Amino acid sequence: MSTLPLTDLPLLPAAAAALALGLLLGLAHFHLLARNVGAYLAGDRLGRALALHLLRLCVTGLGFFLLARAGAAPLLGGLGGFLAARAWRVRPAGEVR
Repeated sequence: MSTLPLTDLPLLPAAAAALALGLLLGLAHFHLLARNVGAYLAGDRLGRALALHLLRLCVTGLGFFLLARAGAAPLLGGLGGFLAARAWRVRPAGEVR
């Protein structure tokens, strides 16, 4: 099997790079989640809403799969970035931003 670029880096730089990648992955995931909720609430084009839902889950799953292949530190760094994006993009019910 071929090595992933993050596996060639020392531990801390690999985790830091994965943190940035996880943040980007999380921002994309939660942006698509907001669009997905809007598509479901609009009620029209259910097929498009389902396709967007599937795309969001597949992209997120693929991102974490690749981070897991790179090792534990990149996976944990990516998860940290993803959770930071979640804290930034998702607001409690009733709160207006």
